[in-house]
Amino acid sequence: MRALSVCGLAAALCLPAVASVPEDGGLDFRVLRGDSPLGEHRLSFVERDGALEVLVLIDLEVKVGPFTFFSYSHENREVWKDGQLVSLSSTTDDDGDDYFVRAERTPEGLRVETKNGTEIVPEMLLSTNYWNYDIVKAERLLDSQKGKVREVSSRFLGETDVWVDGEVIPARHYRMSGDLEIDLWYDADNEWVKTAFEIKGEQIEYFRGGVPEDLAQLSFFARGDAENSLLRDAGQGVR
Repeated sequence: MRALSVCGLAAALCLPAVASVPEDGGLDFRVLRGDSPLGEHRLSFVERDGALEVLVLIDLEVKVGPFTFFSYSHENREVWKDGQLVSLSSTTDDDGDDYFVRAERTPEGLRVETKNGTEIVPEMLLSTNYWNYDIVKAERLLDSQKGKVREVSSRFLGETDVWVDGEVIPARHYRMSGDLEIDLWYDADNEWVKTAFEIKGEQIEYFRGGVPEDLAQLSFFARGDAENSLLRDAGQGVR
């Protein structure tokens, strides 16, 4: 999971070093709801015409026997050049509610079109796709599902061990709060390696590269890290 070298893709595209494009060109997360499989969140990175294309696919589903109680699908294509988001095009089916976002960089800022209309966001924002380590420094993000601007701040909570693709590695733990409440982890190369959050009383956790067999010992929620990190939250700054 080493980030690309100076002569690699990120440098060739003039992307910031913290952008953390994986060496193998992809990120693959298994998503759990509690200790039950919920689905997958996959990203692929491709160089094309001097830019970096990022394709995001999310497929989540809650089933009991033949019955589907919840489904969520999201597809997003981003184009990055010179360290900035050039365009974004996404479609989402959130359990029957459909959304789309089309964003494009203009001299005035990002032109963002959704089903509610079109507006110009005057500054260049990162999107709510967590692969870019710079997101922990951001105060405003473009919601890739609904096209809204989200106000956020992130705190560094310390270094913890996380399971990634069959091994346990140290990673930096951040808590994002504000319009988005989510925990994020990045490795020594600034690659995104883990996510956890709660929504409507459900505990959602991402594992990169599969799911560990010893889930009780390696889950953020099961081993009590969620409660412990709350105690460390106050007064911690981003680094």
